[in-house]
Amino acid sequence: MNMHWLKNTAFALAIAMAPTLGETADKVGVRPFNEHGIVDAPPEQDVVVISDSTYHLTDRTTITTLNGKAATTGDMTLGTKVGFNMYGTRAERFISDIWILPKDFNLDVQTDD
Repeated sequence: MNMHWLKNTAFALAIAMAPTLGETADKVGVRPFNEHGIVDAPPEQDVVVISDSTYHLTDRTTITTLNGKAATTGDMTLGTKVGFNMYGTRAERFISDIWILPKDFNLDVQTDD
């Protein structure tokens, strides 16, 4: 099976379901992201610091609110809670997707796989 096709299909489904997931994410623990944290330093020159770790943003990085509305790097101010998916190496980490989370979002709730 072509893994590229599988990845693209899974990504398209995730994007299509994002608004639905956002409405219930905090209530039932469903999350479209694998990582989460709090913005320590807002994005500057395509670099953002989240929970003491540095990540790179690219022109392909998507930023949305948890309910699926478009957002920008300007929404990632100091102290903003975010969820995100990343790729890369330990030395160079890139973020593919970022979700701006509500202030009252509970980052401690974990989902069981």
